[in-house]
Amino acid sequence: AGGISVEDINTSFTASITLPEGMEYTSSNPQAVLEGANGKFEIVSTNLVGKTATVKLSLKDANQITTYQQLSNAVNSVEDTLKVTVKGVKFSATSSPETEYTINGSVRGDFSGKATNIAGGLVINFNYTWAGKQTQAGADFRALNSENIQFTLKYKKDPTPNPNPNPTNPDTGRIGGKDRIDTAIKISKDNYDKAKTVIVVRHDLFPDSMTASVLAKLKDAPILLNPTDKLDSRVGDEIKRLGAEEVIIVGGQNSVSEKVREDLKAYDADKNVERISGVDRYGTSEMVAKRVTGITGKKHTGVVASGQVFPDALSVGTFASREGYPILLVKKDSVPSQVERAIKDLEINKTYIAGGTNTISKSTETKLPSVLERMAGKDRYETSVAIAKSKFGASKEAYVASGIEFADALVISPISGKYNRPTLLVSNKVNSNQLVRDYVKGSNINKLIAIGGERYVPSSVIDNLVK
Repeated sequence: AGGISVEDINTSFTASITLPEGMEYTSSNPQAVLEGANGKFEIVSTNLVGKTATVKLSLKDANQITTYQQLSNAVNSVEDTLKVTVKGVKFSATSSPETEYTINGSVRGDFSGKATNIAGGLVINFNYTWAGKQTQAGADFRALNSENIQFTLKYKKDPTPNPNPNPTNPDTGRIGGKDRIDTAIKISKDNYDKAKTVIVVRHDLFPDSMTASVLAKLKDAPILLNPTDKLDSRVGDEIKRLGAEEVIIVGGQNSVSEKVREDLKAYDADKNVERISGVDRYGTSEMVAKRVTGITGKKHTGVVASGQVFPDALSVGTFASREGYPILLVKKDSVPSQVERAIKDLEINKTYIAGGTNTISKSTETKLPSVLERMAGKDRYETSVAIAKSKFGASKEAYVASGIEFADALVISPISGKYNRPTLLVSNKVNSNQLVRDYVKGSNINKLIAIGGERYVPSSVIDNLVK
């Protein structure tokens, strides 16, 4: 095989799906998502003509494949099943309840190129075409052996929703201290009798610490807040209470100084406090992502949030922590080089975006690997609700934290992920949280727990959310 060169490789798949009358696409430019390609295939075009959406996939960087072995490696690294999802399909106004509708489609592939035996000079031009066949597992009852895609479904109109799934108002609680450092310690005491590891971050600035939540959840470690230049005695006492053997700092020396690191060595079993940091917040997110993936072994999926404002990263930290997905920070209009490197090194080919186009632009989205979902609202509060709706629909309890200050939402994130509870961000103004209130009333939530003191999450705000 090593003596065969290849050129003019064209390997592509074309998938089409046609909707029947009574169904329609929600957009004139529907989004298609590819799974299972492991970065080897990519979507090159999505076209909509009438009711037929056509998606074309192609072997990525085919022009760089020059040997048979490279071609074999590329094709064999793809999972047995490539999944293409066309988003945004709905029943139209002309559809009728209890009526069956059949969606039709097809998949075909083309594989062509030229192979040359380097030693003998024999040249073979090859061109193959094949058609897809519906698997037994996904076969339509109307066409069990169809070589085309055929799927029949029945339109069932939603019953009139219960205007209030919660017949009684949710219970409320609070975990708060006299300051943010004290609140973090109280969260630690409430959730950890013992902990082998603790994560220490800067208490008053968010950039380096935003991605720490996933690591903390994976290490089953509380996040403790500390000033830059001096170890707070309360933090030292809490580490001692926990019986921790490992202390990890997330952030550079401008976040947590070397002096504090030296003082923390007294609480570390091997006297070598690990620091995870980069040259800036984006570099730190890269290094934390690599540490996270080193623990989970999970590659291919990442969560992307703005590194310029904190709320979206903290809201989505609950989901990322639960799933063990690294959080990668980007700028509104660009993907920093450190994050590009992390995406390449961690072989990330699927991403979730937290936040709207005012924090991560459409142009930046196009530079990211296949985007499975953008969880967004018109502001930070609505985005936190969007994440809760999408990823925590069955949750019975939720945390409520300030959308103005980052610290409380950060330290609760690994706990949120651990117990499958969303973190809802609120304003400290009573009448500015209607969207959150509507979500609570229409959800399964039966308990809200405020994180932090009265200054940023007043009792009047919590009372308004549940009344």
